[in-house]
Amino acid sequence: MGEKKEMELKIRLDERSYLDLQTYLEKGARHLLNLVQTNYYLDTRSSDFLNRKEMIRVREQDGDLILTHKSRVELEAGYFQSHEKEYLLPLRAPVHLSEVMSHIPAYLPEAGEDLICLGTMKNFRQVYHWEGFTLELDCSRYGDFDDSPRDWELECETEEPEVLRNKLLELFSKLGIVFQEQTETKFKRFMNITKARSDKDIGVR
Repeated sequence: MGEKKEMELKIRLDERSYLDLQTYLEKGARHLLNLVQTNYYLDTRSSDFLNRKEMIRVREQDGDLILTHKSRVELEAGYFQSHEKEYLLPLRAPVHLSEVMSHIPAYLPEAGEDLICLGTMKNFRQVYHWEGFTLELDCSRYGDFDDSPRDWELECETEEPEVLRNKLLELFSKLGIVFQEQTETKFKRFMNITKARSDKDIGVR
């Protein structure tokens, strides 16, 4: 926890590629753990963080509640870099979100006391050790319902993106998976889906 520069290579997958990769990793890698993560995306009522291209998130994971603030996001060829502040909140789930938000100004004073929840995203993460890298295979659901939109992704924190990219290119070719570098963060995809829903609800065409 604390401040750091986060560096990740992220690869987009479709459902079929996700399942094929999962099958391979179960046999060809060491399965470290599974995680169920519920992300609550927050902002002020005047969208101060969104306007600065920043993100506030509270993640519920194994009963822990982790506050994350990301800023200065850079993207090149699927390689994401950002400045990240992360704090373990002194609460355990389940707890009402309003109580969680009341603790946030102590860690991020710029958040003030008018925070609102933009929505939720649930992520099922499978973590593997493969070829010297820790791979995170994600299936993300954007919303609270079983039929909410989903997407799939492979990501890995690394300072050697070219080494990992070359290894994955070889693996994907072997498995017949199209190599697609990710172009958007999960938060950006969440916001796009939220906007699309809003436009549909008010009849925008």
